[in-house]
Amino acid sequence: MELPSIDGLEMIMRHLERMGMANVGFDGLVGIPWTEVEAYCRLHFTFVPYWLPSLLHTLSTTYAMQSRKSTDPGCIAPYLLGGSDDTITSVRSNVHNSLKAFFK
Repeated sequence: MELPSIDGLEMIMRHLERMGMANVGFDGLVGIPWTEVEAYCRLHFTFVPYWLPSLLHTLSTTYAMQSRKSTDPGCIAPYLLGGSDDTITSVRSNVHNSLKAFFK
């Protein structure tokens, strides 16, 4: 699966990394709250595009949710979720064959 080219993606990811990707909550990672996203944008931009705070908040929340889901051993990797059933089946088959060869 090839991802589309997004102008400014490096800048968005750099700001998300500077903010810390996610916060640690009582029960693990949580998305960065709106108040922190707003404070970060006011501190680092003279003009804040209307879509940027929402995007940073959504990316942070999604990162935290996926991080929590990924602790389950049965969780399918996010890059496979958009793939076809054939892709998932072939990956599982390759893993099965590799484990079988390893324990021979």
